[in-house]
Amino acid sequence: MSAHSVKSTVTNIDTGAQDSAAPDVEEAATTATNETLEQLEDQLRRTAESLKESAQSLSDLASLQIQQRPLAAIGVAFLAGLAAAKLLRR
Repeated sequence: MSAHSVKSTVTNIDTGAQDSAAPDVEEAATTATNETLEQLEDQLRRTAESLKESAQSLSDLASLQIQQRPLAAIGVAFLAGLAAAKLLRR
């Protein structure tokens, strides 16, 4: 076998290996990406649920405070309005 023939055979084997490895690499990358996206989706759902629960708790607490102390709530709202008006005039 000549040197040229050996080099040609090695090149053909190398090219064939690369061609057959490319779909495997692509499939592995796609699988890894999909798994990562699923994990992110789950994490975002849990975070959104946690935020929703926190917002509901704060809303319930505010409602309770307003029911227990309506005049204080009106006073706080009035002072917040004055502060906002003063800041917006600048």
